Parts: sequence; C-alpha cells; structure tokens
Amino acid sequence: MPLYVRSWIAVKPQNAVERALRFIPAAFIVFFLLSTLRGYVQPQWVIVAVFGLLYTLFTYARRHPRTRRYLMRMGWVTLALIALTRLVMIFNPLGIRYEVFDNRTSYGEIAEIADGRPVVFRHGYAVAAKYAFYTGGEAYCQPNIRYRTHQWQFRDDDTRFAGREVLVETPYDEADTTGRVRSVVLPNGKRFTWFVDTHFHPTRLVDISFTGLPERVAAGDTLRLSLRIDNPYPYNIDLGGDMSLVMLWKHGRFRVEEFDTGERFRIPAEEEIRREVAFVVPEQLAGTDFDAGFALRREGYTNWFNGKPLRTEVAR
Repeated sequence: MPLYVRSWIAVKPQNAVERALRFIPAAFIVFFLLSTLRGYVQPQWVIVAVFGLLYTLFTYARRHPRTRRYLMRMGWVTLALIALTRLVMIFNPLGIRYEVFDNRTSYGEIAEIADGRPVVFRHGYAVAAKYAFYTGGEAYCQPNIRYRTHQWQFRDDDTRFAGREVLVETPYDEADTTGRVRSVVLPNGKRFTWFVDTHFHPTRLVDISFTGLPERVAAGDTLRLSLRIDNPYPYNIDLGGDMSLVMLWKHGRFRVEEFDTGERFRIPAEEEIRREVAFVVPEQLAGTDFDAGFALRREGYTNWFNGKPLRTEVAR
C-alpha cells in the first residue's frame, strides 16, 4: 500500500482514461470502506479497483528501475505462494478442515427430507444455489418483494416443477397446529421450515398490466383501475381461495404495503382477460411516492410484482 500511494502521487494522468484508472481504485476502496460501517460487504466487490492499481504501479515501475526490480521479485514470490496454496488445497497434506459452516451436512439433511422432490426456497438467492451445489438436487428461490431482485427471477426452474410435488420453505410459526407445516434445526444452527405442495402451480409469469393510476393521488381517493391479465400457463388460476389478487405499494427497498383487493374470479389457461378493480388509497400511504402494481399472492409463498409497476405520489 505505501508503494501504491507513492505511485499514485507520482504518476500524472495525461488523458481521461488514465484519470479514470487513477481515481477508480481510490473511489472503490473509500466507498466500500465506508460501507463496512453500516453492514456486511464482500471483498470481491472491489476487484474492479485492481485494474487501476496495476496501471498506476506499472506506469511508475517503468520509470524507476529499482521499483521495477522489486515488483518483479515480489511478483515471482507471490506466484510461488499462490501455486503452493493451490497444491495444499488440492492434496490437503495438513488435514485442514475447509468446510466450517456445515453446509454439506445441513443441505444434505434438507435433501433427505425432500427425497428427490424439488425444493422451493423462500429467500436468500445463495441458499438455492448452495443446495444444488452440495446435493445435486433441484431447487428454486422464490421472488420476494420484501427482499430484492435476484437471478432466480429470470430462470424458469419453477415452470419445470409445475404439476410436481415440491417442498416449499415457509416462515416458522410455533402456533401452527395443523401439522401441514414442519420444521427442523439444521447442523449449521439455522431452522428450515416447510410444507409439501402436492401439485405445484407457479404464477410468476402471469402478466398484469393496468391503467388508470394518476401520477399523483391523495389518501381517500377511489381509483378505478383497468387490468389486463395474461396467463401463459396451461392451467386455470382461481382467485378467492388460498390465491388472491393483491395491490402492492413499494417504497425503496424495505417498505412494502400489501392490500388484498378481495376479487374472486378465474384466469383461464393460456388466455388474456380484462378486469376493472376499485381501490381506495389508504391514509397510511400518504406523504411519499411508491411503485404500485399487482401480484398474485398465495398463502405460504412469497411473490413479486406480476407485471410492471407504475410510479405515483400519494399526497397528504
């Protein structure tokens, strides 16, 4: 680091590209250093800063033979250490225990419970990936409006599971006495709670677009919204039982307000229908702006917007 600081001061950029390479490392390091004060960060996020570091050191070393010789020697030493480390990791002559989070045994226990059935996880996009990696089993992570977008929303694993019996991760509730929901504490200390859906029917690809939402509304206003609902699945979707049509109001990442429309109707398989929905803007939404849209919510599952939300401001 002292050598980099010295190089950073000595090397003067001559054009916009060189200026970018000079300032990117400092910007990234400072930004993620500050990020550690408010939460968890991962070191690989600053990999992009390496390009600027290499440029600055290389430019400085070209002009200073002594520094160049030092970097060459340290470079070979670094490569030798990397090669030695890789050999130790491959053959493990020291008997080091690399797995310290009990992932293999924990996900293996879930796989035993699943007994060949796909597992639909609730949130934490890495969990489904780890399950597939450690067990080879089929997995999917549900979109979650209260979490964030992730790569599973763009995969069709849930469509492949349609009609099959699956395990669905759901929140733990000590008061549940139905026997439908079961729970187990895994070797890694985390709890896995699930129920079995004997005929899994995803609704993620149902598209709900709508009109009639002004850019600015007020609490107490009655909105009359025209919905166009497109069901691409080869099965009907009935609303009114454990499946409901809800209106979502999302502000930022963490605030989500969800309201059941109370609508009861059928969305025919592979068809498009239109529907009028009335919605009274609640007082609790007043004073901020939202991304508003609709979703199909099912008991025990999570969801995201079914379709593109619209931006609106709720006045006081």
